[in-house]
Amino acid sequence: MDFKFDDSPETKTVKSNGHKPTIRENPVFQLLEEVIPEALLLDGHDNALLGYVERFGKGPIACYDYNKVIKNLMEMFDEGESEQERHEAALEWYSFNIIGAWVGENTPCFLIQPEK
Repeated sequence: MDFKFDDSPETKTVKSNGHKPTIRENPVFQLLEEVIPEALLLDGHDNALLGYVERFGKGPIACYDYNKVIKNLMEMFDEGESEQERHEAALEWYSFNIIGAWVGENTPCFLIQPEK
């Protein structure tokens, strides 16, 4: 979760897995830059970024779709494994490396909803 907005002379960019989309192309990143420029974001999960949440007595933080994050993580694991094995590996990775990684007050949150 170590990425922030970079300033360049031409435009502001967000780095994710070597991909550099301009913020102007993604309204969620533009919104976060305006509201919480110090937001901590997950590398490689741009498609799961929903927006931000406000909290009583604390600053706003980025919010991700839990189900999309898990699906993204499943893609990291060997396609030779069963879907159930990849799902279990993704849950373990998420539990240890994402939800278990408190990095301060700007640590993002994850919205868990029933799958559609």
